[in-house]
Amino acid sequence: MTSASDSFAPARPVVIYDGECSFCRKQVQRIERRAQPETFEFVPLQNAELIDRFPQLYGEDLEAALHVVTTDGQVHAADAAVYHIARLLPGYNRWTWLYHVPGMRPIFRVIYRWISDHRARLG
Repeated sequence: MTSASDSFAPARPVVIYDGECSFCRKQVQRIERRAQPETFEFVPLQNAELIDRFPQLYGEDLEAALHVVTTDGQVHAADAAVYHIARLLPGYNRWTWLYHVPGMRPIFRVIYRWISDHRARLG
């Protein structure tokens, strides 16, 4: 997790995903369908202005994982990004407490890494 000044904090969480990955695009569509309107902004990592807009992303390996920039300007990647998305999704938000159960984060990281490593086949 990276922090940033409020000057680079978005008005709503920004989900940064691989726009060239069919699995990733499908997941963004699923999130859009589930979320309340205007809950998230979705920006593909291929967007040329991404680093200018969010300099706190500089140095992040955007191709390695899903990222979310929250409204306080913090950057969350991989399983932490999924957690921050799920917190705002009706139906999924009731399960986010599991992320805080001792011993669960390593399990979520392994699951996220497996999905990430196989996303080409899953898409």
